[in-house]
Amino acid sequence: MNSFMKKTKAWCLSLLCGSVLLAGAAGLTTEAQASSNLQMRSVLVYTGSNQPEYKTEDIVNLSKGADHFIIVTTKTTAASTDVTDFANQANKIVAANPQAKLWISTPSRNSTSSASTYDASITGFLDAVKKAIGQTNWDKHVKGIYINFENIYLDGPDTGTKYTGANWTKTLQSNMNDNTVVKTMRSIKQWAKSNGSLNVAWAPYVTPHNDQLKRLAYVINENIADVVLLQPHYYFDGNKVPLLVVDKSITNGYLSYTDGKPIIPANDSYIKLRSANIGVDMEIDGDASKSDRYNLYKEYETTFRKHSNKPFTYYLGSATQMNYKSYAGKQLWEHLVEFYTSL
Repeated sequence: MNSFMKKTKAWCLSLLCGSVLLAGAAGLTTEAQASSNLQMRSVLVYTGSNQPEYKTEDIVNLSKGADHFIIVTTKTTAASTDVTDFANQANKIVAANPQAKLWISTPSRNSTSSASTYDASITGFLDAVKKAIGQTNWDKHVKGIYINFENIYLDGPDTGTKYTGANWTKTLQSNMNDNTVVKTMRSIKQWAKSNGSLNVAWAPYVTPHNDQLKRLAYVINENIADVVLLQPHYYFDGNKVPLLVVDKSITNGYLSYTDGKPIIPANDSYIKLRSANIGVDMEIDGDASKSDRYNLYKEYETTFRKHSNKPFTYYLGSATQMNYKSYAGKQLWEHLVEFYTSL
């Protein structure tokens, strides 16, 4: 999540429950591209001058369940102070937990970001953070880069967004390979591999729009991200269909409809299917003090517990919110620890 404001995205329930997420797709005819399975019990650690600081006690508490810490900024433009904040956060984490594994996020991008902002400033930020953290801690603790884009945004009006007819996959492939966001993701991937053979993680949210789901599925299948942590968004709006989509996708190892069929049918030689390393972004924040929100969160535990060998992350809100109490009377970080230690 790129902010702690309540999610207000409009979801088209009728679309989700109709042709979009319950519709079938063509059968599989090509072999899925294999990728190694990476287990991770991670947490998103929001960092920067616009965020409250994590105390050493907070890191110690999170470490009771999490072994991976994703250091994230909500800013789209990173300054030198943000580089310093990232380095300080990294050093604080490893001082409190010498076994901690770190992931460094890029600056964020969203649907209003200009295509011109997807440029070398992102890898330049990563260069600066690496230097500030220092080679020793970088080599020992940094395990990956987190692509801080929640979706595949269009560069502008796209006449190919209605992917219909026999050749829709060709249109999709052409649009995606030329998309500014996708090009940037590939550049980040290359940077990660050149700076310690690091993995790349990405946490897109599952949308109700079929065209957007196809974009996500295509990019996921391209294996640009070694780890995909799908955001169900169910905790924020109570729409259960995306929760089921995430569940099916984790089971299958590729983005799937609720009936289990792939959103991208592998019926052409240029379409491949991802295999493994799809997990979930567990969502909870201060609103879990309300019984209805708390019950939505508990459905995440029920739904995803069976995927114990898959990657997980937790969105707990800010450093302050992680210490808020839920409807059950526990601090939010205690729910993370309880769930992770039960897997």
